[in-house]
Amino acid sequence: MQNPLIVSLEEAKELKSKGFNLPTEHYYLDREVPYGSSGLNKLDYGQKLNHNDYDDYIYSAPTKEVALKFLEESK
Repeated sequence: MQNPLIVSLEEAKELKSKGFNLPTEHYYLDREVPYGSSGLNKLDYGQKLNHNDYDDYIYSAPTKEVALKFLEESK
């Protein structure tokens, strides 16, 4: 189930294409991998990483508030 405060996978892909590089707790896997299932995932213990630095099927999933702030500042 999608968290209403977190961007969708499509929005996360668009943010990655625009250079989003802030650390987030949530991330999407856009395919099945040995260490996790596809869909929205969350790091444990409030950890944050820039997931967009990793493979092309991993996307940082910020809150909608953080995403909007990033888009406004990147104009």
